[in-house]
Parts: sequence; structure tokens; C-alpha cells
Amino acid sequence: MASPLFWQRAGLQKRTRGELISAAVPRLALFAIISAKVAANSPFRQFAKRWLFQLFPDSLYRLAQACMMAWDIRTRSWYEPEIDVLRYAVRPGEQVLDVGANFGIYTYYLSRLVGANGRVYAFEPIPWTRSVFKVVARLLRIRNAQLVPLGCGDCEETVMFRIPRQPAGAVSAGLAYLARRDSQPSRAEEALEVEARMTPLDSFFPSRGDFSFLKCDVEGAELLVFKGAVKIIESSHPTVLAEVVPRRLEALAGSARELVEFFRARDYSRYVYHAEDQPRLGAIDADADLQREGNYLFIHPSRLERFAVLLQTRDGERPVRDSLK
Repeated sequence: MASPLFWQRAGLQKRTRGELISAAVPRLALFAIISAKVAANSPFRQFAKRWLFQLFPDSLYRLAQACMMAWDIRTRSWYEPEIDVLRYAVRPGEQVLDVGANFGIYTYYLSRLVGANGRVYAFEPIPWTRSVFKVVARLLRIRNAQLVPLGCGDCEETVMFRIPRQPAGAVSAGLAYLARRDSQPSRAEEALEVEARMTPLDSFFPSRGDFSFLKCDVEGAELLVFKGAVKIIESSHPTVLAEVVPRRLEALAGSARELVEFFRARDYSRYVYHAEDQPRLGAIDADADLQREGNYLFIHPSRLERFAVLLQTRDGERPVRDSLK
């Protein structure tokens, strides 16, 4: 059962008697979910979240969401194969960037890898998502990450984000996306609209410290992020992990080809991680799989040696480097 310290980190140590009583029921429901080790996307989990959202105040629903997310991250119930690659890309004491931090799944692993002398900069523009992230960070003892309340793009501006709503009314915070710059909705579903500030990474870090890794998952705005980080990318040559969904890039007047060309012009190679059997990185030709949705790694020659183990072929020999040129 969750200890008092667990709830203290969640921010519940100072509550009135009435507030504690009102919080008891969702906590018990949460305990039932955790103790049963229910899968993150199981029907029961979805039912429990719908029930919590409909019956309790937003603050308690956010608390329940944060506790479930922290549990899922800690137990790897919520996990992405590319997280395996982080231990090759990042070393203790380094600075890394998590753009589109969501509830902190990548921030958690990056925090552990860079250690006490390193730093994670987690950018998340959606207030609701940030509030959940803060509780997750307390529960998982993430102490070397700075949560930045901004979106990242190619210029300084105030923009509109749209957050799709679930059938019960709760928001799907992890699917928040940048509305088209003509202020017209770029998707047809019911959504909550939220204004937020956007900044180029080059402007936020004017001194351009050395960054070894950049993860970017921003629902189609990835190319805008990279255009706003040209100086960082050209000076630090960070390994870049990006979600690429061509239709989302096109909704913001970009394309997968343009994104690939951006990195090819800077001598990066494009890879996809194969987690099955013998884990490895597979090089992809510049013009191949431009319509394939998924996570891609862009690696500069100066950082390839970090991935030597993953660049072995199935026969144990190093593959010929396939640059994007």
C-alpha cells in the first residue's frame, strides 16, 4: 500500500479534514488499480478514469492521473522501445532536451542517465499536462529536470493548441497539437483550445550550451522545433529522437521529406530502432519510408561511436554507414 510519504510527495500533506475525506475515495480507487497491476490501456483502467473524471473535482482527477502515470512509468507498464537507446545516447553529467514532455516518461529515464550533475530541460506548453507532470516528478524523485512552461517552434509567438476530448469529457493531454497558423482547426474532433507561448530553442538558450540529446514529440510541429534550434543542432550535434507522422507534418505546411532534408543537409544519418531479437539500429536511405509513421533517430557522425553495439549487423559486422546524402 502507498506509504504516507508517497502521498506527501503528491502534495496532499496539508489538507483540511473535509478535503482529506473527499480525497479518500479516489485514493482507494487508485490503490485498487495499482494493487491489481491493471494494464495502462485496459478497459478497467479506462472505466476507472472516466468514473474519477465524472464524480470528482478536476484537482483530484489530476492527482489520480499523476499517480497512475507515475506507477506506469516506474513499472514500465508505459514504455516505448526507443527508451532502450537512451543509455547509448546519453552520459552522466550531460544536458538533454525533452520537447513535448507530456507526463514525463522520457524525462524520467533521461534524468536517471544524466545523474545529479546533468540536467534535463522538459518543455511542456499545456498547463493541465504540466500540473500532472509536477506530481509525477515528485513521486518519481526527479530532481535534476527543469520544467519549462513553453512550446517550441521557429519564432516567438502566442499560439493556439487544441487538446482532443475523450467521450467522457476528459482531455487527451498527450495528443495536444498546434492549431494551424490561420487559426482554423486542423482536425475535426471535439477539442479544448488553450493559448500558450512558443519560443525557439536557440532563443531560450542564447549561450548554446552543449546538448547531447534532443527528444521531440509534438504532434506534427517537429520541423518547426528543429528550425528554431538550428544553432544548437549545428554546434552541439545532439542525437535527435523524433516522432514523424507525415499527415501531421503536412497539416502545418511541412513534410517528412523536408524534415529528412533538414538533417541530411547537416550530415546526419537516419535510423530506426529494431527491438526484436537482437536489438539494433537500422540505417534508412534518404528517400525511403517517407510515408512511414514512427520514431526515428537522427545521428551525427561525431556521435556514432556511442551506438557501436547497436550498429552491428545480425552477422556481427559493422554495416556500411548510410548517410542521408
